Amino acid sequence: MALVDESRCYFSRNPDGSPQHLLGYAIDITDCKREARERNQLIASLEKSQEMYRTLIKYYPNGSVFVFDRDLRYSLVDGQGLARAGISKEQLEGKSLQETVPPEDLQLFESKYRAALAGEEHTFEYKYRDLIYSITVVPLKNDREEIFAGMVVSQEITEQKQADLSLQQVKKDLEIKFQKQSAVLKASNQQLREEIIEHWRAEEALRESQQQLELFFSQSLDGFLFMMLDEPIQWDDTVDKEKVLDGVFASEKVTKANDALVAIYGATKEEFIGQTLNYFFSHNLAEGRKIIDRLFDAGRIHVECNNRKFDGSQISIEGDYICIYDNQGRIAGHFGVQRDISDRKKAEAALRDSEERFRATVEQAAVGITHPDKTGRYLRVNQKFCEIVGYTASELLSRTWMDVTYPEDLESDLAQTNRLFSGEIDSFKIEKRLVRKNGTLVWVNVTASLVREPLSGAVYSVVVTEDISDRKIAEEALKASEERFRQLAENIESVFWTLDIQQQQLIYISPAYAKIWGRDSDELYATRQSFIDFIHPEDRDRVIASFQNIVRGEHEIEYRIVRPDGEIRWIRDRAFPIKNKFGAVYRIVGIAEDISERKQVQKEMQNAQQMYQQILDAIADTILVKGSDSRIIWANKSFRDYCKIDNTQLASHTESQFQEFDCTNQYLLDDARVFRTGQTLQIYEEPHKGYDGKVRYFDTIKSPIFNTEGQVVMTVGVSRDTTERKQAEKALRESEERFRQLAENIQDSFWLVTTELTDILYLSPAYEQIWGRSREELYATGCNWMEWVHPEDKHLLLSAWPRLLEGNSTSTEYRIVRPDGTIRWVYDRAFPILDESGKIYRIAGICEDISDRKLTEARIQGALREKEVLLKEIHHRVKNNMQVISSLLQLQAQYIEDEDTLSLFEESQTRIHSMALIHEQLYQSEHLDRIDIQPYVENLVANLSQSFGCYSSSICINLNLDPISLNIETAIPCGLIINELASNSLKYAFTQGREGEISIDFRKISDREFYLSIKDNGTGFPEGFDVENTETLGLRLVRMLTRQLDGSLTIDSQCGTCYDIKFKELNYRRRI
Repeated sequence: MALVDESRCYFSRNPDGSPQHLLGYAIDITDCKREARERNQLIASLEKSQEMYRTLIKYYPNGSVFVFDRDLRYSLVDGQGLARAGISKEQLEGKSLQETVPPEDLQLFESKYRAALAGEEHTFEYKYRDLIYSITVVPLKNDREEIFAGMVVSQEITEQKQADLSLQQVKKDLEIKFQKQSAVLKASNQQLREEIIEHWRAEEALRESQQQLELFFSQSLDGFLFMMLDEPIQWDDTVDKEKVLDGVFASEKVTKANDALVAIYGATKEEFIGQTLNYFFSHNLAEGRKIIDRLFDAGRIHVECNNRKFDGSQISIEGDYICIYDNQGRIAGHFGVQRDISDRKKAEAALRDSEERFRATVEQAAVGITHPDKTGRYLRVNQKFCEIVGYTASELLSRTWMDVTYPEDLESDLAQTNRLFSGEIDSFKIEKRLVRKNGTLVWVNVTASLVREPLSGAVYSVVVTEDISDRKIAEEALKASEERFRQLAENIESVFWTLDIQQQQLIYISPAYAKIWGRDSDELYATRQSFIDFIHPEDRDRVIASFQNIVRGEHEIEYRIVRPDGEIRWIRDRAFPIKNKFGAVYRIVGIAEDISERKQVQKEMQNAQQMYQQILDAIADTILVKGSDSRIIWANKSFRDYCKIDNTQLASHTESQFQEFDCTNQYLLDDARVFRTGQTLQIYEEPHKGYDGKVRYFDTIKSPIFNTEGQVVMTVGVSRDTTERKQAEKALRESEERFRQLAENIQDSFWLVTTELTDILYLSPAYEQIWGRSREELYATGCNWMEWVHPEDKHLLLSAWPRLLEGNSTSTEYRIVRPDGTIRWVYDRAFPILDESGKIYRIAGICEDISDRKLTEARIQGALREKEVLLKEIHHRVKNNMQVISSLLQLQAQYIEDEDTLSLFEESQTRIHSMALIHEQLYQSEHLDRIDIQPYVENLVANLSQSFGCYSSSICINLNLDPISLNIETAIPCGLIINELASNSLKYAFTQGREGEISIDFRKISDREFYLSIKDNGTGFPEGFDVENTETLGLRLVRMLTRQLDGSLTIDSQCGTCYDIKFKELNYRRRI
């Protein structure tokens, strides 16, 4: 029967608006209702597993996770970031957004939360207190893509933001430095321009003094020459300058030159006079034309260029050239002054290299280097010094070193600097504090020396500044550590000492030495031998030998010392070696402790033990202590006298060695019972044959002796001769008293009734706490306690009672109803008590309240069931997701035409399907940790056959599978191996439609060892195919999976192809 959610009817109309047809539809919501129920069940299951997700997000590093519902109320809060923010999850869970967010931020958070519930994701930054967080708000959807809640992921990014701000500040500082450097460069350019103008003015003055130049023309060390044209030329924009230059270079000749110039070029005057510009610039004609062009344009120029001597060698020439004009303003030639600057050029190059090396050394130095003048103003600073004080170079060049020195350190530094500049000292070193740009202090080590420039006469100091802040911090930490050590060493009662093993000298001994040894430590510092002299003579050799072995490792020794007043005290000395970085022992440290009081206690304990031994030996009862195998460990004098044997003969013996079998057999049974139950056993009138052959009867109490872990390790038996009845009655009263004290002080309820259940003989006080009723009420009403047992559990007690009357002990768990109506679980252990004739005459029992244990067990079982449901749901979803991936690959394959690519997609589909089958079987199985191999392989092979179209072909697949089940860690690689090898056989073994067989054997060799064989009778591997070194994905995957299984793989391709794999089942990591 279908459920109809809604139905609708509509009229279709004609063009004129009149009704034409009646249309309607109805919606079947049966599936919707079912899906809604399934969704609700799933949500309920997931909510029960919420604790697991709490554990997952609890350790989310430096962040927190919040889950809120549609009412903007937090349902889950956790993460390590809560503690850093000073918030506990109890403050937020169950609270609404309005209750937890500051009012000024409520609108921001509410808008983001509402947007997440509408399907949007938002990420924003939020400052809480002094911390900055990156907050991401996302919707939470179920498997139907329905939004049912929102999640907030908060990650602290305070350090990242601070780093960004620091980076922005560095960028800003660099921009300021760039602007200042630009200003400096502009000023330098202006200065250069002024120098050029001044140079031109000098040249004008030189032209005016041309007549004077002629006078010293011949005597000048500089070279002078005149080059004149055959005909003056016009040089302006009206002429073709290139053609004019051609004529100039061909016709302008040297008409006059002094001796200095001739010498520069290594020629004679005869060779030099008459040479043209073409000759002088033959090595670089283009450059020469540019020089003459500039000269003619400007009228005068200064040039440095490379030229050649007459012998062809290169020289560097510095020249000043002036055009010579006729009275019409035409160029008739030019005058030049040349100097050989080859040596200067070499010196300048060397100087530039030296300066560059010096600059690089200073700039890249690991220490700060500055050049302050006498007034303290910085002339030069390197980058490292800028980093130390936090200023840019341009900022420092406008300051003095006094501006960045901490005021308290300024006076001493000024005094040293004044001495340096006055010539009293050549250099000095000082440690002081600098004030960084941000106001923080930095400790530096300063080395200053004076420099006097020989040429300029400038005087300044070179200051090397080393940042020693880390060293200062380490020194402070060392001082603090030494102070803590001193306080510890001087306030502990033990003596701490340190010895230099190489110098054989005492380095330190704490003040407690004087208190314990009663001597002054100065005497010990002066003479180490005195320490040996204070040791007791009987212990001296032993101590010396022990201390000689300390270098081999930690050592401990106890010895006596003699104080000045003659008092002898016991010392416990623990010493151990300390090694240097080379592994050699260079010191020994130790702690000496006064253990005189402990030695005295030990002595008293020995005396007490001896006293107790004497007391036990004086007891008339026989006392016998036995081990787990009933061998005798110790017996008191009464037992030894009774058996006429001493302790050395008793040790490791059993009573059977001096008793008859009938007696000792019962002894062994009684001992075993005490070891098994851990309870005291009382034995009445126990027979024992004495050395004289007479049988005497003893009342014996055998009790367990427990170790610290509550395990029975020995039994102690106390026997009293009950031949005389009076002694037996006395032993009985003592036994009853011990029982009463035990019963009234245990938390469990001890009870004692008659076999007819008519009378309650005893009920311990714990009954009232467990049952909630008074003992007097039960004593008064008799055995009507069955009325207070839960009706559904009464049959348990009624069925147990007959077994008690048969002599068997019983253990029963049942419920009781307290007067207030509450129900509690109890565990009742009952046992019969026999009389002298061996008949049951009493029933005793111990009743324990196990309600808390039952409640815990119920919670555990519920949690396990919830986890099983969740794990099945996970396997189901994994299988569905793998099926979706396989389907997507199949859809994509429909658009692939390349056979190789299509084959890769198909192989991927089969591999995914083999893994999906594992998860499908897991969620359909009752056991979530194991896979039945037989149906899994059958389904896998059937899927492969269908994929390769083998159902109707002549290829037969034989399966020989033992009933094997494997855990999921082993089953998945096995499935992938079978998938790969079976696919290879189906694809490559039977070509051109030939018939064949594929056999898959899966057998169990031993408890955890298995054998898998996959073979075919196909064509086998092609000739020359190297199986061991193939790079095909399939075989590489098989080898990798075999190694994962810690197995061995054997391949035989002589007759078809056969793969034999032996492996062991992997250990299963339990999920629930």
